[in-house]
Amino acid sequence: ILALTGTNGKTTTVSLLGDILKRAGLKAPVVGNVGTPITQEAPGLTELDYAVVEVSSFQLESVHAFHPRVAAILNVTEDHLNRHGDMATYIRMKARIFENQGPEDALVLNADDPAVLEMAKRAAAKIYLFSRTHFVEEGAYVKDGRIVFRRDGREEDILAADEVFIPGPHNLENALAAVAMAKAVSI
Repeated sequence: ILALTGTNGKTTTVSLLGDILKRAGLKAPVVGNVGTPITQEAPGLTELDYAVVEVSSFQLESVHAFHPRVAAILNVTEDHLNRHGDMATYIRMKARIFENQGPEDALVLNADDPAVLEMAKRAAAKIYLFSRTHFVEEGAYVKDGRIVFRRDGREEDILAADEVFIPGPHNLENALAAVAMAKAVSI
């Protein structure tokens, strides 16, 4: 399971990630809050397949054993406070996406969002960051107009940032998150 949450950009990012995995020749249905329930696809999946799962804060309220191999949090801004009561509770709900992860798992976080970056302190998983504004030690970022992925001190050139054809800086962030999630499982 490769799962992600965030206030904005979830559907775009799971669509990008699903496309990356399918182009790599993998079975990777895009499920969850995006429309198709994971339970509809799960019976047809094997241990070699992936499920790309969009998860909302409402769904995260009731998770107990949910354990994505890779989890990501795109951003957290004020939303759904009528349900969650305050920002601290809303942030806590978003962080539940990684509560069952261990050191063998990966967590992808937005280095440009202070509330999301703060969550790294509570994670047991391997952290990969993404940033459209600055260098990150481990993860995806933009360098000289190109998206690169850095792991263990080595950079891999992915593509030119202007080749992300969906407009806006927020969509560049979505693309960086999708790249980091795919690279976290060596795709």
